[in-house]
Amino acid sequence: MKNKNDFFEKRVEEKNEKWIWRKTIFAFSIFVLMLFAALFFWRWLNHQPTEQAALKPLRSTLNWNEKIFSRLFNINKLAKTYEEKDAVKNVRVNGDAGMDGVLEEKNWQLKVVRVNG
Repeated sequence: MKNKNDFFEKRVEEKNEKWIWRKTIFAFSIFVLMLFAALFFWRWLNHQPTEQAALKPLRSTLNWNEKIFSRLFNINKLAKTYEEKDAVKNVRVNGDAGMDGVLEEKNWQLKVVRVNG
């Protein structure tokens, strides 16, 4: 009786090893295919023309996202504003890189531009 059990256990073990081997080869093949697909996509993407300082496919994706979110959120709902009296008196500085000399406010500009896509 023990010999039959040993025989069946050995066959089950052999089938499990073959199954594991097939799964490993399949997974590795999928990995290699995905790697080549990613490489092909990367090379294709880098050869695309630019539009508004971004590659055209990426720019169209950004425009698509903007359309979705502009429909989800009210564009007329502005951020909360505060009075100058509510401002913090001692502002915490997050780093001092580039602040070695005296900063002249007249040399600084902030330009906000909305690009309609």
